[in-house]
Amino acid sequence: MAMTDAGFGPMNKALREAYLPMIYQLAGAKDAVYWQCIRCGTVIETSLVNGRPTPPAVCAEDQGGCKRSADDTKFELASRGAPPERLEEAIRTVAGQEGLSPALLREDVAASLSLSGGGTLGPSFEELVLELGDAVHFSRPQDPILLLLWACQSWLGPDVLPERCLAYLAFTGPKSSGKSTATEIACALAGGTMISGGSEAAIRAILDGDETGSPPRALGIDEIDVKAKQLPDLEGIFRTGNRWKAEYPIRVPKAEGRGWETRRLNVGGPKVLNYRTDPEDALASRTILIEMRPHRDAEMIVRRLFDDPALERVRDSLEARAGDAKERWTSKRMEEHMTSAEFIARVERLQAQFPRGLQLGAILLAVNDALGFDAEDVISKYVAEQREDSLQAVREILAALHEEHTKESVDGEVRMANADVHAAVNYRLKDGGLPPVSVREWPRIRRELGIETTRRGRGLLLIFGPAARKALELEGSAA
Repeated sequence: MAMTDAGFGPMNKALREAYLPMIYQLAGAKDAVYWQCIRCGTVIETSLVNGRPTPPAVCAEDQGGCKRSADDTKFELASRGAPPERLEEAIRTVAGQEGLSPALLREDVAASLSLSGGGTLGPSFEELVLELGDAVHFSRPQDPILLLLWACQSWLGPDVLPERCLAYLAFTGPKSSGKSTATEIACALAGGTMISGGSEAAIRAILDGDETGSPPRALGIDEIDVKAKQLPDLEGIFRTGNRWKAEYPIRVPKAEGRGWETRRLNVGGPKVLNYRTDPEDALASRTILIEMRPHRDAEMIVRRLFDDPALERVRDSLEARAGDAKERWTSKRMEEHMTSAEFIARVERLQAQFPRGLQLGAILLAVNDALGFDAEDVISKYVAEQREDSLQAVREILAALHEEHTKESVDGEVRMANADVHAAVNYRLKDGGLPPVSVREWPRIRRELGIETTRRGRGLLLIFGPAARKALELEGSAA
């Protein structure tokens, strides 16, 4: 199999499992980091401090250094695990043995060693996911993955991501499940600003950058379904702003102090929100949804009373990686990358493994590739098997219901009442000794399986269109 896309294609997982141990072993790797002094060029070995890489305080004389302190020189990352020359020798040896390109293998090894392409050392994507999971109580293993990739958008911005390559993030869940706290944390990780005031003047001030001097990288909004009713402009901003440049007319006081005038402000960019109820389906297609659940983790609750250094480390890492990414990527290059046949194939594989809609999947993979992450591997490790087990029974039941109602199709699509389908699914789950799907979980499962909805009287009608039939492995059932 040929190497693809510098470590972010299907070869990546096999590489990590098969080749990295060989390279480490040949290079004699250990828990050390290697930094190069920019003044004398000497490579200095340092140990991990509290499990984390830290540049040396001085260019150590006993390692052949110039004795300059960090105040008089800078240290650039050379490698991690083994000296650069030993890693290079091991890479060439393994490449020769396996018939691989040393250049492509070198890029994959660099990514796997938690190096971004520009040479910035930082935690791997998996390490960031685990650190965020320790700081915030999530109900599912995929939730910190989704939050991290969403937050990265704001640091990359339109310099790297195409105009419409942008997603929202929304938290749902019952009262006291931590939705507001999660919204604030997500907004902070994205370097954004929370809309905490309850007036249109407060919103105008934030969008104008009155306090920060520039428009916000991202917006955080608490209880959007409640605030939108109080502030009509807020709903308009939310509906309009799901792209990087989106102007929205807002009435502002005239400079002279008398009367009002209309100004068009840019309201585009990432937004994180929370709902008391589920968002409507029209908004769900552009929004990453994370369901929060109440918990009693006393230690985590107490930590939230203070600034959590773990969250600050995650934020700093995202910002640093994005800075490197901007040196390697442009929005034009990203557009070419996203329209390649291999990228599209990866989006389809991700959708089958981790259903979130093709549009959101493409955005998540674009962010992943720009930052040199390995989200596909992490999803495979932490999410895919668990998801598949939990959804398989529901998928089989829905496929059977679809077949039973094929003769009643309308315009080639089977349509059934939402309440009837939910009840039938739970009846068959219980009959098979499996737990039922809750009212709160049901909308998420519908979305993951591509089932569309429309209003019929006071209830919902489920539409099993092409996406749903594909998810249920019923592509040939057009009725």
